[in-house]
Amino acid sequence: MKNTVYVLANEHGVPSIEAFGLRLAQHFLDKYPHVHTANVSLEEKPWARMQIGGHAHPHSFVAGANERNLCEISATRTTTAMKSGLEGLQVLKTTGSGFSNFHRDEYTTLKETDDRIFATTIEASWPCSDLRADWTAARQQIRGA
Repeated sequence: MKNTVYVLANEHGVPSIEAFGLRLAQHFLDKYPHVHTANVSLEEKPWARMQIGGHAHPHSFVAGANERNLCEISATRTTTAMKSGLEGLQVLKTTGSGFSNFHRDEYTTLKETDDRIFATTIEASWPCSDLRADWTAARQQIRGA
């Protein structure tokens, strides 16, 4: 299967993990009549071109943080369901985050404040009902929100 993945990626490109996953699932359904369902799980770790002397290097990259893009596809000959997501997105806000006017009970120890450091790791997923959508743009918009 690894070679199939490489060949399809080389022949058709990988505009997004969603588009590539759909192509991969369809390939196995089209090529093998005995296959009734193709389940594809993809994980993408974003990389960025290294900047050398103010210019993007043609073949050197640097890894991002722990963030990973995810996509799950389950396709049959008549239906396709897809879900995308991300995990490991670490965010830090060094000021301007307050915790006040929250519900308190006998176990609450957090003191109220109008300014606090806020850090978290985000994990999110969303259904992909329009399989023809621009999922790169959608992912960027969702991540930005």
